[in-house]
Amino acid sequence: MDYLSVEQSINEPQCVAWLEELFHPSGLHCPRCGSEHRRLFRQLRHFPAYRCRVCDCYYTMLSGTAFAKSHQPASKIVWLIHGIANGESSVQLGREIGVGRKRIGELRQRLQKRLAEVALPDGIVSAFPVMGENNQKEEKEQAAD
Repeated sequence: MDYLSVEQSINEPQCVAWLEELFHPSGLHCPRCGSEHRRLFRQLRHFPAYRCRVCDCYYTMLSGTAFAKSHQPASKIVWLIHGIANGESSVQLGREIGVGRKRIGELRQRLQKRLAEVALPDGIVSAFPVMGENNQKEEKEQAAD
């Protein structure tokens, strides 16, 4: 998988395509039934919304991810992932992408929790070294208790 630099992330369609490949490497499926059969329901502000043709479930490419219901454009999500992977603080990330420190902290925590729960492809794990180290420390502390 190719990784985007912050300079490249200004191109929204490219960011959407990169995020879809990151979040759905085997293709976008219905989160409820797993079907690939979908229809475009509506074009939301940043991402298209779909309806499953099998179970009529409503979803976007962010459904079931740490960024579900975040209402952020693709470029800001890519910048956030890039910043977290490089160990930037929530304050610094907030200044760079124009999102409040508190909201950045919430998204960071959700992303870290999801990374702890989900087995990632080999190429992605190395992109998040800081989070991997933090999760290992927390697991060791919980095991000691």
